[in-house]
Amino acid sequence: MRNFFLIFLLITVFITVNSYAASIKITNPQAGNVWYKGKTNTIAWTKTSDSGTNVKINIFRNSIISTNFITQLKGYNNGLMPWKIPAGYTTGKYYIRIKGVDSIGKDIGVHCDSGPFTITVPKGKSAIMGTIDPKAVSIMNDYAKGLNTLSRIVAKSKITIISPKTGDVISPDKSVWIIWKITGRKYKRVSIILHKVAVGIGGCLTGAMKIPNTGRFLWRISSDPWTKDLKSSSDPYKIKIITDDSYNTSFPDPNISATTGEFYISNNPVATRGHILL
Repeated sequence: MRNFFLIFLLITVFITVNSYAASIKITNPQAGNVWYKGKTNTIAWTKTSDSGTNVKINIFRNSIISTNFITQLKGYNNGLMPWKIPAGYTTGKYYIRIKGVDSIGKDIGVHCDSGPFTITVPKGKSAIMGTIDPKAVSIMNDYAKGLNTLSRIVAKSKITIISPKTGDVISPDKSVWIIWKITGRKYKRVSIILHKVAVGIGGCLTGAMKIPNTGRFLWRISSDPWTKDLKSSSDPYKIKIITDDSYNTSFPDPNISATTGEFYISNNPVATRGHILL
């Protein structure tokens, strides 16, 4: 009888410890953040233990109840999900719930809720224009001139990704420099996203968010927590680089971006059509 009780106690402790170990924590957006309609933002989170192979990301307005559900995003449980907010969303408070699920989409009982954040129209735009005084008109005219100048600079701005090139084969056991050049506007920060071509940008494997725009970033594949176990395959990949200066200007900041051609992560040049390993 004593042995049976001891075994039961150990099983209970094991189940309790493991249930607490698996967790998800939302790091972006944070409570009080302001996101803009029509703009692309990155939902980010951290995870511990076995919190699911994939995730379901539910968007709610005003509060997290079923009647306030807006939409659902799905992707890998890799800590990153780019989300372009539809322009038709109603201005107001929103919440995000991230749920860990298995490979067939079954809920495994691990989730996390964000604090309230705001979705609104971009700076410089308004749904309704009322009567304003002449001083306000003058300020708005000055603003419009500055915005037009900014728009012309942005229109001439361009990102050129120098490395990796189309057809490159990168060994999963090595580190590789991601190199780019931006002409035109002097952006301070960029975000880098890696994804499988077959899955698209919504299934990004890893990324570097809001890093300084130095023109190069050393990607340590073997030590990156999202790609360190990546095996050789014939699947093509792409990298997207996006400017990310939304909080460094008083003007709306239209992001510019560039995407590489298809490249491979493999130690097998035969499987990747014989391209030369980097």
